[in-house]
Amino acid sequence: MSVYTEKQIAEVRQTDMVGFLERLEGFTFKRVGSGWRCIEHDSLVVMSDRCGWFWNSKGVGGANAFDFCQKIYGMSFPAAMATITGVGETVTIERPLFKKEEKSFALPQKATGKFNRVFAYLNQSRCIDKGIISQLMHDNKIYQDDKNNAVFVGFDKAHVAKYASVRGTLTDKTFRGDCQGSDKRFSFSTTGSVSQKVYVFESPIDLLSHATLANLVTENSEAWKKHNRLSLAGTSDGALNQYLKDNPDIKEIIFCLDNDPTGRRKTSEYMKKYEDKGFICRNKPSKNKDFNDDLKAYIGNNDYSLSNKSNKKAMLIQH
Repeated sequence: MSVYTEKQIAEVRQTDMVGFLERLEGFTFKRVGSGWRCIEHDSLVVMSDRCGWFWNSKGVGGANAFDFCQKIYGMSFPAAMATITGVGETVTIERPLFKKEEKSFALPQKATGKFNRVFAYLNQSRCIDKGIISQLMHDNKIYQDDKNNAVFVGFDKAHVAKYASVRGTLTDKTFRGDCQGSDKRFSFSTTGSVSQKVYVFESPIDLLSHATLANLVTENSEAWKKHNRLSLAGTSDGALNQYLKDNPDIKEIIFCLDNDPTGRRKTSEYMKKYEDKGFICRNKPSKNKDFNDDLKAYIGNNDYSLSNKSNKKAMLIQH
């Protein structure tokens, strides 16, 4: 049986419940007031400290992840510690009360012979390099659906589509979401020629913005093809875990999450977690809120005014 120090036990009691349940159960959460509510089980809430929780329909709650393991799973102390830390004997969790109807995954219907709305949105509104867009459309990683939304597709190791993120293309209306049945472990990514390094982002737009910046800074339209890039489809690291399993050559992880409180907190958490697993970890956050803001700022600071559409379009076309 594993022996844990008082420090380890104290750290376990401070485990982020939102991240813990995202990793363990695949649950997703939305901010409600000062806390977080589970989308899959809307009577499950996590408190403002992100440690305490209460499951209203079950009439049970606790102060931390350790309490959750004991009260919900009925685990012993060693089993709870192993489940939370990932260290120790593997524990099989019986969760019949969690079982929900499995939703089959199907990609949104592709618009026949159309791509102009998505291309314009990515190139003109988001400033993404037209060559990158064209290549990823050719690879069926990006397309326009029959409602004129942009669809970003994620594939498993066998190149079977498992995930799709849908984003509206109207600049005055914000719409985004994952396609029904999507498996976030296989989120949107691009493959580079350097097999030992991966750059990690929160969203496909930030991933594409970073790729575009690589081309602009190097003045090389093929520069983006050098490195692997992965979108987490949020801040949970489920996609990164799967990516590392599928790409065992990866030795270095560069975290490029949003430069906001959540992004900084998650980066700090993941840096420690993956360094402990033996990976070289680096923190390369955006200078502004995210990498799309960085891209727009870079274009503006190089005499390509974002308010001048003709200048912006000319700059993007030549790259």
